[in-house]
Amino acid sequence: MRYPCAPAVTGSNRVDLAAALVGSPLTATPSDIAVFAAIGLADVITVTVLAKELTFAAFDSVGLRALGYPARWLDALVLLLLGAVVVAVVPAVGSMLPLALLAGPAGAALLWARRLVPAVVLAALLGQAAGAGGLALSMTYRIATSATVALICGLIFLVAFTTTRSTSVRLRLT
Repeated sequence: MRYPCAPAVTGSNRVDLAAALVGSPLTATPSDIAVFAAIGLADVITVTVLAKELTFAAFDSVGLRALGYPARWLDALVLLLLGAVVVAVVPAVGSMLPLALLAGPAGAALLWARRLVPAVVLAALLGQAAGAGGLALSMTYRIATSATVALICGLIFLVAFTTTRSTSVRLRLT
């Protein structure tokens, strides 16, 4: 099948636009999983070691600079960690799934939790639930796994957005 946006490439170098967008977590190889685990471990260690500084940078970057912390370096570090995750994951599972898993559960957790640490734990649990639920639904109904997980992430955020008590969030978006 040819896609109008895909370049005309012959031979074994064909570009599959659908695989680049949607992909499938079921096709990840053991070496892919090892890379994911190494990057995840590096992320967890970095966030654990720099939790206080990263939290301060997220909520008051001016105050962080005033106290002499390297705010730009911390911003660059966060972007580097995020970039490493996305670059490693996108070739294996497509571009839609990582973006949905980064945004949906985290946004929902921030709407439901009042403190940062519970929000991080809740986001991880919501992401795991979305992954497990999406995989179960895709296996049951024989539909695309990545798209199903992304849809569940969106639904989780929609439920959080409609059930949150804070109207200030809704007012800022409208």
